Amino acid sequence: MKKFAILILVIAGIITTVFFLQRENDPEVASTNTEQTTNQTPAPEATPATPTPETDPNVKTFTMEEVRKHGPESWDNGDSSPLCWMAIHDKVYEIPDNFVETHPGGHVIYEGCGTDATTFFETRPQGSGTPHSADARAILEKYYIGDLKK
Repeated sequence: MKKFAILILVIAGIITTVFFLQRENDPEVASTNTEQTTNQTPAPEATPATPTPETDPNVKTFTMEEVRKHGPESWDNGDSSPLCWMAIHDKVYEIPDNFVETHPGGHVIYEGCGTDATTFFETRPQGSGTPHSADARAILEKYYIGDLKK
């Protein structure tokens, strides 16, 4: 008798499993489940990684002339603050000297200082010739100081 009861339970389990698997593959049931899911409260919109003048009135804007003042030409003229600024995709970044020491391309990064370095950043002509990685882009965001004025 016990064997018969166990057999009935196993068969009932198999039938239940097959029934639910068929329901999951049924387009009408799937669309009902999707509708129920989409009626939930929507997730909040993602905020941009970098603030912009449109999203934050405190974001500074710089002209290309200001960016050029922070490159090799100004360093040669005896500028007292030889900072490395570069514009990449209309954003301005201040690259600290200590980053240059850990940069995989080393001092080649100085070639982008005081310039619109977008092409340089995306093509790495002295390196692999490929765009920088997602990790490199995340590191770059740490040095964001404002937008390039158009």
